[in-house]
Amino acid sequence: AIVKIDGHEPIHTNTVKNKVIPEDPEKSAKMTSGETISDSGVKIGDKLTYTIEYQNYKSTNASVTIRDELPKGVDYVSSSSPGAYTTDHAVTWKFKDVAPGFKGIVTVDGKVNDDALVEINNKASVAVGADQPHFTNDVKTTIIPVKPTKSVANISKEAIDGQQVKIGDELIY
Repeated sequence: AIVKIDGHEPIHTNTVKNKVIPEDPEKSAKMTSGETISDSGVKIGDKLTYTIEYQNYKSTNASVTIRDELPKGVDYVSSSSPGAYTTDHAVTWKFKDVAPGFKGIVTVDGKVNDDALVEINNKASVAVGADQPHFTNDVKTTIIPVKPTKSVANISKEAIDGQQVKIGDELIY
């Protein structure tokens, strides 16, 4: 810095370098249709979009690697480029020479499957340069239980739910 006091020559001070402390990356989940997931949760078969925000917090260009391991109960559908789905049920994005201060977003779409239990927990990691990865907030999504249904059909496999049957009718459940 340069300090100038009225009537005197400017004085050069020592150079001060402040280390930027990175904020934890953010993660959120929405229905793929764009609807916000309500407090009540999601059902099996619903499609989710996970969004991960990242930033190069360094003062120089740096690589950024993002990894999102999908939880049990979520099938991979697609991801934003250049996300690559791996055999360990994760998506990895690798960016080279990301400009200082650059903020970006990546997404991964998934579908809730029959393995989903009561709650789906998911978080991702973001590594900038050679630094240890920082983890996103834990996104928790509640699974709405679906009541099982039983249908009734006659021997010809025609649905007869709610209809009156006679003694001797053959039924298929």
